[in-house]
Amino acid sequence: MNVNKELLSIVVSYQPDLDQLKNLLDSLAKQSHVCLVDNGSRQAEEIAQLAEDRVQFFFPQALNIGLAEALNLGIRCAEEESYQAVLLFDQDSTPVGDYAANILGVYDSLQSESRHRCAVIGPRLLDPETGRGTDFKLFSGLAAKSDKQLDELLGVYESSFVITSGSYIPLEVMRRVGPMKSSYFIDNIDLEWCFRATSLGFLVLGCDDASLIHSIGEKQENSLFKRLGFKHHNPKRFYYTTRNRIDLYRQNYSPVGWKVRDIARFALKTSLLLLLSKDRKQIWHYTKLAFWGRPIEC
Repeated sequence: MNVNKELLSIVVSYQPDLDQLKNLLDSLAKQSHVCLVDNGSRQAEEIAQLAEDRVQFFFPQALNIGLAEALNLGIRCAEEESYQAVLLFDQDSTPVGDYAANILGVYDSLQSESRHRCAVIGPRLLDPETGRGTDFKLFSGLAAKSDKQLDELLGVYESSFVITSGSYIPLEVMRRVGPMKSSYFIDNIDLEWCFRATSLGFLVLGCDDASLIHSIGEKQENSLFKRLGFKHHNPKRFYYTTRNRIDLYRQNYSPVGWKVRDIARFALKTSLLLLLSKDRKQIWHYTKLAFWGRPIEC
Protein backbone atom coordinates (compact mmCIF):
# COMPACT_ATOMS: atom_id res chain seq x y z
CA MET A 1 0.00 0.00 0.00
CA ASN A 2 1.22 3.51 -0.83
CA VAL A 3 0.70 6.36 1.62
CA ASN A 4 -1.31 9.19 0.06
CA LYS A 5 0.07 12.41 1.54
CA GLU A 6 -2.68 14.60 0.10
CA LEU A 7 -5.31 12.72 2.11
CA LEU A 8 -5.90 12.94 5.85
CA SER A 9 -7.81 10.16 7.59
CA ILE A 10 -9.64 11.48 10.66
CA VAL A 11 -10.54 9.05 13.45
CA VAL A 12 -12.68 10.01 16.44
CA SER A 13 -12.47 7.84 19.55
CA TYR A 14 -14.49 7.67 22.75
CA GLN A 15 -14.00 4.87 25.30
CA PRO A 16 -12.72 2.65 22.48
CA ASP A 17 -11.81 -1.01 22.38
CA LEU A 18 -8.04 -0.47 22.34
CA ASP A 19 -7.22 -3.46 20.15
CA GLN A 20 -9.82 -2.40 17.60
CA LEU A 21 -8.53 1.17 17.60
CA LYS A 22 -4.94 -0.05 17.20
CA ASN A 23 -5.89 -2.19 14.21
CA LEU A 24 -7.73 0.72 12.57
CA LEU A 25 -4.82 3.12 13.07
CA ASP A 26 -2.32 0.53 11.82
CA SER A 27 -4.38 0.00 8.67
CA LEU A 28 -4.88 3.70 7.95
CA ALA A 29 -1.23 4.62 8.65
CA LYS A 30 -0.21 2.46 5.68
CA GLN A 31 -2.56 4.35 3.37
CA SER A 32 -2.63 8.01 4.37
CA HIS A 33 -1.67 10.47 7.04
CA VAL A 34 -3.83 10.12 10.13
CA CYS A 35 -5.42 12.50 12.63
CA LEU A 36 -6.85 11.09 15.88
CA VAL A 37 -9.25 13.09 18.04
CA ASP A 38 -10.02 11.46 21.38
CA ASN A 39 -13.13 12.69 23.15
CA GLY A 40 -12.03 12.50 26.78
CA SER A 41 -11.74 8.71 27.04
CA ARG A 42 -10.85 7.08 30.33
CA GLN A 43 -7.95 5.25 28.64
CA ALA A 44 -6.17 8.54 27.85
CA GLU A 45 -2.66 7.25 28.52
CA GLU A 46 -3.10 4.07 26.47
CA ILE A 47 -4.62 6.01 23.56
CA ALA A 48 -1.73 8.50 23.64
CA GLN A 49 0.70 5.57 23.38
CA LEU A 50 -1.20 4.16 20.40
CA ALA A 51 -1.13 7.55 18.69
CA GLU A 52 2.59 8.13 19.23
CA ASP A 53 3.92 6.07 16.32
CA ARG A 54 0.82 5.86 14.16
CA VAL A 55 -0.64 9.33 13.62
CA GLN A 56 0.62 12.69 12.40
CA PHE A 57 -1.85 14.70 14.49
CA PHE A 58 -3.30 13.84 17.89
CA PHE A 59 -5.87 16.01 19.67
CA PRO A 60 -6.82 14.60 23.08
CA GLN A 61 -9.83 16.36 24.62
CA ALA A 62 -10.40 16.79 28.35
CA LEU A 63 -14.15 16.32 27.85
CA ASN A 64 -16.42 14.75 25.24
CA ILE A 65 -16.98 17.55 22.70
CA GLY A 66 -19.19 15.32 20.53
CA LEU A 67 -18.57 13.47 17.29
CA ALA A 68 -19.48 16.39 15.03
CA GLU A 69 -17.17 18.91 16.67
CA ALA A 70 -14.36 16.34 16.87
CA LEU A 71 -14.69 15.73 13.13
CA ASN A 72 -14.66 19.49 12.54
CA LEU A 73 -11.47 19.76 14.58
CA GLY A 74 -9.81 17.19 12.33
CA ILE A 75 -11.17 18.87 9.20
CA ARG A 76 -9.76 22.23 10.31
CA CYS A 77 -6.41 20.52 10.82
CA ALA A 78 -6.57 19.16 7.26
CA GLU A 79 -7.32 22.66 5.96
CA GLU A 80 -4.48 24.26 7.89
CA GLU A 81 -2.03 21.58 6.76
CA SER A 82 -3.07 21.91 3.08
CA TYR A 83 -4.49 18.43 2.50
CA GLN A 84 -6.82 17.99 -0.47
CA ALA A 85 -9.39 15.64 1.03
CA VAL A 86 -10.39 13.80 4.19
CA LEU A 87 -11.53 10.29 5.06
CA LEU A 88 -13.71 10.15 8.17
CA PHE A 89 -13.81 7.13 10.47
CA ASP A 90 -15.54 5.90 13.61
CA GLN A 91 -13.35 3.96 16.02
CA ASP A 92 -15.20 0.67 15.47
CA SER A 93 -14.97 0.49 11.67
CA THR A 94 -12.68 -1.80 9.69
CA PRO A 95 -11.71 -0.67 6.17
CA VAL A 96 -11.22 -3.56 3.77
CA GLY A 97 -8.05 -3.85 1.69
CA ASP A 98 -6.37 -0.81 0.14
CA TYR A 99 -9.32 1.33 1.13
CA ALA A 100 -7.93 4.83 0.53
CA ALA A 101 -6.60 4.04 -2.95
CA ASN A 102 -9.84 2.30 -3.91
CA ILE A 103 -12.15 5.13 -2.92
CA LEU A 104 -9.81 7.74 -4.39
CA GLY A 105 -9.84 5.75 -7.64
CA VAL A 106 -13.63 6.02 -7.73
CA TYR A 107 -13.42 9.78 -7.18
CA ASP A 108 -10.80 10.20 -9.94
CA SER A 109 -13.01 8.21 -12.33
CA LEU A 110 -15.95 10.47 -11.47
CA GLN A 111 -13.86 13.54 -12.21
CA SER A 112 -12.99 12.29 -15.69
CA GLU A 113 -16.15 10.37 -16.66
CA SER A 114 -19.04 12.22 -15.01
CA ARG A 115 -20.53 15.66 -15.45
CA HIS A 116 -21.91 15.58 -11.90
CA ARG A 117 -20.45 17.40 -8.92
CA CYS A 118 -19.74 14.89 -6.15
CA ALA A 119 -19.88 15.96 -2.49
CA VAL A 120 -18.99 12.69 -0.80
CA ILE A 121 -18.37 9.04 -1.62
CA GLY A 122 -19.25 6.36 0.91
CA PRO A 123 -18.36 2.66 1.02
CA ARG A 124 -20.51 -0.41 0.80
CA LEU A 125 -21.12 -1.31 4.46
CA LEU A 126 -20.67 -4.94 5.45
CA ASP A 127 -22.42 -6.33 8.51
CA PRO A 128 -19.74 -7.80 10.83
CA GLU A 129 -21.98 -10.75 11.77
CA THR A 130 -23.40 -11.75 8.39
CA GLY A 131 -21.03 -10.13 5.91
CA ARG A 132 -24.04 -8.83 3.98
CA GLY A 133 -23.80 -5.45 2.30
CA THR A 134 -26.30 -2.68 3.02
CA ASP A 135 -28.15 -0.81 0.26
CA PHE A 136 -27.61 2.79 -0.74
CA LYS A 137 -30.96 4.53 -0.20
CA LEU A 138 -32.28 7.34 -2.39
CA PHE A 139 -35.27 9.33 -1.07
CA SER A 140 -36.25 11.06 -4.32
CA GLY A 141 -39.96 10.37 -3.77
CA LEU A 142 -42.28 8.85 -1.22
CA ALA A 143 -40.86 5.40 -1.99
CA ALA A 144 -37.15 4.94 -1.36
CA LYS A 145 -35.01 3.49 -4.15
CA SER A 146 -32.13 1.13 -3.45
CA ASP A 147 -28.80 1.00 -5.30
CA LYS A 148 -29.74 3.37 -8.15
CA GLN A 149 -26.83 3.01 -10.54
CA LEU A 150 -25.06 6.15 -11.75
CA ASP A 151 -25.28 6.09 -15.54
CA GLU A 152 -21.63 6.87 -16.24
CA LEU A 153 -19.92 4.39 -13.90
CA LEU A 154 -20.60 0.79 -12.93
CA GLY A 155 -20.54 0.09 -9.21
CA VAL A 156 -21.32 3.71 -8.27
CA TYR A 157 -24.75 4.57 -6.88
CA GLU A 158 -26.75 7.70 -6.15
CA SER A 159 -27.79 7.99 -2.52
CA SER A 160 -29.50 10.49 -0.26
CA PHE A 161 -26.87 9.94 2.41
CA VAL A 162 -23.86 7.86 3.36
CA ILE A 163 -22.78 7.29 6.93
CA THR A 164 -19.91 9.34 8.28
CA SER A 165 -17.52 6.45 8.77
CA GLY A 166 -15.52 5.68 5.66
CA SER A 167 -16.71 8.74 3.76
CA TYR A 168 -14.37 10.57 1.39
CA ILE A 169 -14.89 14.35 1.14
CA PRO A 170 -12.78 16.78 -0.92
CA LEU A 171 -11.99 19.85 1.15
CA GLU A 172 -13.10 22.18 -1.65
CA VAL A 173 -16.57 20.66 -1.24
CA MET A 174 -16.40 20.96 2.54
CA ARG A 175 -15.75 24.68 2.14
CA ARG A 176 -18.88 25.01 -0.04
CA VAL A 177 -21.22 22.90 2.09
CA GLY A 178 -19.86 23.91 5.49
CA PRO A 179 -18.75 21.92 8.55
CA MET A 180 -20.61 19.19 10.39
CA LYS A 181 -23.43 20.53 12.56
CA SER A 182 -21.76 20.49 15.98
CA SER A 183 -25.01 21.02 17.91
CA TYR A 184 -26.10 17.50 16.84
CA PHE A 185 -23.30 16.11 19.01
CA ILE A 186 -23.51 12.46 17.87
CA ASP A 187 -26.47 11.28 15.78
CA ASN A 188 -27.84 12.17 12.31
CA ILE A 189 -24.73 14.21 11.56
CA ASP A 190 -24.25 12.35 8.28
CA LEU A 191 -27.90 12.78 7.25
CA GLU A 192 -27.89 16.52 7.91
CA TRP A 193 -24.62 17.18 6.06
CA CYS A 194 -25.60 15.04 3.06
CA PHE A 195 -29.04 16.68 2.82
CA ARG A 196 -27.36 20.08 2.93
CA ALA A 197 -24.92 19.06 0.19
CA THR A 198 -27.61 17.73 -2.15
CA SER A 199 -29.65 20.90 -1.66
CA LEU A 200 -26.67 22.78 -3.13
CA GLY A 201 -26.64 20.61 -6.25
CA PHE A 202 -23.99 18.07 -5.24
CA LEU A 203 -24.39 14.30 -5.53
CA VAL A 204 -23.96 11.91 -2.63
CA LEU A 205 -22.59 8.62 -3.92
CA GLY A 206 -21.87 5.13 -2.69
CA CYS A 207 -19.57 2.62 -4.32
CA ASP A 208 -18.74 -1.08 -4.42
CA ASP A 209 -14.98 -0.64 -4.85
CA ALA A 210 -14.53 0.49 -1.23
CA SER A 211 -16.08 -1.60 1.55
CA LEU A 212 -16.18 -1.11 5.30
CA ILE A 213 -17.03 -3.59 8.04
CA HIS A 214 -19.27 -1.59 10.33
CA SER A 215 -22.26 -2.14 12.60
CA ILE A 216 -24.81 0.64 13.11
CA GLY A 217 -26.18 0.84 16.65
CA GLU A 218 -25.81 -1.74 19.39
CA LYS A 219 -26.66 -5.42 19.11
CA GLN A 220 -30.42 -5.86 18.72
CA GLU A 221 -31.83 -8.59 20.98
CA ASN A 222 -35.54 -8.00 20.33
CA SER A 223 -36.62 -10.29 17.48
CA LEU A 224 -39.52 -8.04 16.45
CA PHE A 225 -37.29 -4.97 16.24
CA LYS A 226 -34.71 -6.99 14.30
CA ARG A 227 -37.32 -8.06 11.72
CA LEU A 228 -38.48 -4.44 11.36
CA GLY A 229 -34.90 -3.27 10.83
CA PHE A 230 -34.84 -1.03 13.91
CA LYS A 231 -31.41 -0.35 15.38
CA HIS A 232 -30.89 -0.53 19.13
CA HIS A 233 -29.55 2.46 21.06
CA ASN A 234 -29.41 3.04 24.79
CA PRO A 235 -31.92 5.59 26.22
CA LYS A 236 -29.46 8.50 26.31
CA ARG A 237 -28.42 7.84 22.71
CA PHE A 238 -32.12 7.68 21.81
CA TYR A 239 -32.41 11.25 23.11
CA TYR A 240 -29.93 12.49 20.51
CA THR A 241 -31.49 10.57 17.62
CA THR A 242 -34.91 11.95 18.59
CA ARG A 243 -33.85 15.55 19.14
CA ASN A 244 -31.79 15.72 15.95
CA ARG A 245 -34.35 14.09 13.66
CA ILE A 246 -36.99 16.56 14.94
CA ASP A 247 -34.63 19.36 13.92
CA LEU A 248 -34.15 17.72 10.51
CA TYR A 249 -37.92 17.53 9.99
CA ARG A 250 -37.97 21.32 10.24
CA GLN A 251 -35.27 21.89 7.61
CA ASN A 252 -36.43 22.75 4.09
CA TYR A 253 -33.38 21.00 2.62
CA SER A 254 -34.41 17.62 4.06
CA PRO A 255 -36.07 15.47 1.34
CA VAL A 256 -39.85 15.27 1.67
CA GLY A 257 -39.75 11.54 0.93
CA TRP A 258 -37.35 10.97 3.80
CA LYS A 259 -39.48 13.06 6.18
CA VAL A 260 -42.65 11.11 5.41
CA ARG A 261 -40.98 7.72 5.75
CA ASP A 262 -38.93 8.63 8.80
CA ILE A 263 -41.81 10.19 10.74
CA ALA A 264 -43.79 6.98 10.25
CA ARG A 265 -40.84 4.76 11.27
CA PHE A 266 -40.03 6.97 14.24
CA ALA A 267 -43.62 6.95 15.51
CA LEU A 268 -43.80 3.16 15.21
CA LYS A 269 -40.41 2.55 16.82
CA THR A 270 -41.05 4.93 19.72
CA SER A 271 -44.47 3.41 20.38
CA LEU A 272 -43.04 -0.10 20.46
CA LEU A 273 -40.17 0.95 22.71
CA LEU A 274 -42.57 2.56 25.18
CA LEU A 275 -44.65 -0.61 25.19
CA LEU A 276 -42.00 -3.33 25.11
CA SER A 277 -38.61 -2.02 26.24
CA LYS A 278 -37.34 -2.67 29.75
CA ASP A 279 -35.96 0.90 29.59
CA ARG A 280 -39.38 2.41 28.76
CA LYS A 281 -39.32 4.89 31.69
CA GLN A 282 -35.95 6.30 30.67
CA ILE A 283 -36.97 6.36 27.01
CA TRP A 284 -40.12 8.33 27.87
CA HIS A 285 -38.05 10.74 29.99
CA TYR A 286 -35.49 11.36 27.23
CA THR A 287 -38.17 11.54 24.52
CA LYS A 288 -39.90 14.36 26.40
CA LEU A 289 -36.61 16.22 26.82
CA ALA A 290 -35.85 15.80 23.11
CA PHE A 291 -39.25 17.13 22.03
CA TRP A 292 -38.83 20.18 24.26
CA GLY A 293 -35.25 20.65 23.03
CA ARG A 294 -33.85 20.54 26.54
CA PRO A 295 -30.20 19.57 27.04
CA ILE A 296 -28.90 16.59 28.99
CA GLU A 297 -25.53 15.90 30.54
CA CYS A 298 -23.15 14.26 28.06
